Amino acid sequence: LTAEERQAIEEEFGMETYEEEEEGNDINTAMFGQFAGLSYHKTNDEDPYITVKEDDEVDDYRLKSTDNLIASARVDAENGLSRVEVHVYNETDGSFYVHTDFMLDSFPLCLEWIGVDPGNDDSQNGNLLAIGSMDPVIELWDLNVLESAEPVVTLGAPLSAGKKKTKKKGKGHTDSVLGLAWNVHQRTALASSSADKTIRLWDLTTTKTIQTYTHHSNKVELIRWNSEEHSVLASGAHGGEVSVFDVRQPQAVATWELDGDIEALVWLPWDAASFLVGTSDGFVFECNAHTPGKTMKTVHAHDSPITALTASEHISGLIATGSIDETVKVWDFSSSPSMIAAKNHDIGPVFSLSFSPDTPYQLACGGGRGGVKLVNVAENGAVRRRFNERGEAETMHAYELAQREEHERKALRDALAQAEKDEDNEEDDEDNWEDIMDELKVERMKQTPTAKTTTTATESATATTATATATAALKKKNKKKKNKKKTQTHTHTH
Repeated sequence: LTAEERQAIEEEFGMETYEEEEEGNDINTAMFGQFAGLSYHKTNDEDPYITVKEDDEVDDYRLKSTDNLIASARVDAENGLSRVEVHVYNETDGSFYVHTDFMLDSFPLCLEWIGVDPGNDDSQNGNLLAIGSMDPVIELWDLNVLESAEPVVTLGAPLSAGKKKTKKKGKGHTDSVLGLAWNVHQRTALASSSADKTIRLWDLTTTKTIQTYTHHSNKVELIRWNSEEHSVLASGAHGGEVSVFDVRQPQAVATWELDGDIEALVWLPWDAASFLVGTSDGFVFECNAHTPGKTMKTVHAHDSPITALTASEHISGLIATGSIDETVKVWDFSSSPSMIAAKNHDIGPVFSLSFSPDTPYQLACGGGRGGVKLVNVAENGAVRRRFNERGEAETMHAYELAQREEHERKALRDALAQAEKDEDNEEDDEDNWEDIMDELKVERMKQTPTAKTTTTATESATATTATATATAALKKKNKKKKNKKKTQTHTHTH
């Protein structure tokens, strides 16, 4: 370029003043002039375009007093990874969702919720989950911490690599932890049972063993505290061993010898001295703590091992059993045991059952396929008729809840079906409109105007008439469809 051409370019594009800034400006306004309309807000609360505030997001994860927690342990069959999922169920708004989950290092065998946190100096109220696994330790996880990476407390000591399982006094279990039971009344007491044939009583404040019980000769599968006698503990072991004892007097132990291995055990809320035992042979035995060695009732409940057993806290005689045969059965154990209903809920082998402490007929089911499922047993007419007299208010409430859930499911199905119909109708309307417009073009071509002004008037009149006809045709068609929809809705309602 010549000197004259270079100077002309610099003058045209302002190259001489390119690096100069206007006095008093920290930012080159020429460069950022296109963003002059942007506004800056110090916090998200001041920004009117952010409608979901931070508090709203926190509320989504904050537990309410009306929430019920359902904890389940799952093992991935493909990669063998273990994890715990904690669901929230709220009867008021009908919500049921996963609140949090976390991974485990060892295969989980038992879970127990604990409502105390010794580390909470203010009230000691807590939301912990105790987990027993193939390892000889008990892990306590804080459910108020979402997606925890590690437990807050560990009871016992893990085995050193390469060492055999030998008893070490005061160190905890030496084999897998098979059962856990938190004492609701003695809030810092936690009992545990193990494949090392012992039962241990833990002090959650010191995280140390208070007492060790060794009266079983086989692996101790289950332990349950009595709801009335707060220091009485029932336990079930491999080989059919069942025991009931007061932890303050471990030398006095009432025992039973039953056929099969003990797979499930539950105290009866309506009879504090009685408990039910489910065995690997498919039998349910009712025993009374005051008559050791004898069974009060015997029922062959399933053809496969009974793996789950629960009793309603609100309705006398109402129990549910689950089995490897993938069925859940509802029973009346008030007098002579009788089965009221049986159903396969598509969850595979049933491993866990639990009635809701708040809603009498709401049953949480855990299986080997499909995870956790909520079942309202009052949806079954036979169940309602059998237990209505014993808890009329609870039964009616459960029935209304079942009706509401069914109505919501039906409304959702109708809405989806109507959306599909509306989509098809829109496509039909578009096709009809195209046909009408084609007819309009043909009608216009038939017109033969004599003057420009007449032509304009005639075309306008023809177009108006054709448009009105098309609109009327569409309205008539839509009216027929609306009448049809009303008839269908009326029929669905009936």
